[in-house]
Amino acid sequence: MQWPYFPVGQGIVASVQLPTSGGSVEVKLTEAGRFTSQLVKFSHHTSGAAHFNKTKYTSNEVRRQTFRLDTTIGRIFELSIWRPEAFKPLQRFKPGRLYLIFDFGNAVPTAVRVKGEWLRKEGVVKNSDRKRSSIGPSTSWKHRHTGVEEAVAFFAPPLDYSIQDYLLGVTCQEIDPPDGAVDAGAVFLGAFDARERPEGTAPERVPMDGCLIAMYPTSAQEATMSRVGTIDLVLPSR
Repeated sequence: MQWPYFPVGQGIVASVQLPTSGGSVEVKLTEAGRFTSQLVKFSHHTSGAAHFNKTKYTSNEVRRQTFRLDTTIGRIFELSIWRPEAFKPLQRFKPGRLYLIFDFGNAVPTAVRVKGEWLRKEGVVKNSDRKRSSIGPSTSWKHRHTGVEEAVAFFAPPLDYSIQDYLLGVTCQEIDPPDGAVDAGAVFLGAFDARERPEGTAPERVPMDGCLIAMYPTSAQEATMSRVGTIDLVLPSR
């Protein structure tokens, strides 16, 4: 998972622990994170090993172990961005890639959140509307607890992969931007601890003990680097 068209390259990445009691949470990334001048990517391997890095530019030391992709389901990532019009426009499609379109009409949202959920194929089929002629790859689903319906696109692994019983559901919805946000920004969360939801348990009540976070932008490069260190293999010019 990466966001290469974002116009900001300086950020903070961190592995954090979160309380399981619910409610609002304050996380001080300048104490728990590491500085980077690169737009890193997030990897979640089948083994459950997850990390941030950019090949040849950063180390992958900001990492954690989360759930395996061949045994269980759960959230893979959440990417919240505000002022999406600041992203570089896509000029041309590249061969061999699959592109998704989430249509918000003529108005550009002030902020959106893209989410990826790891699912069992049999669960998707079981909970589908049998009146429809097909289930995907682009369709909509309704949240069981909130009743909210949203567009979703299903990605299945390549046929030569071992995790054929699973797929990724990707959604994109409009959200409110953070209070006081003026410039473009992004917050990525991934590698959640939460495993499968116990039967009859609402999603917000499932403990989320920890995750990886990447936040862009961050200011005061030299002060941030001296305080929290950096994962950059080549230090940015000053």
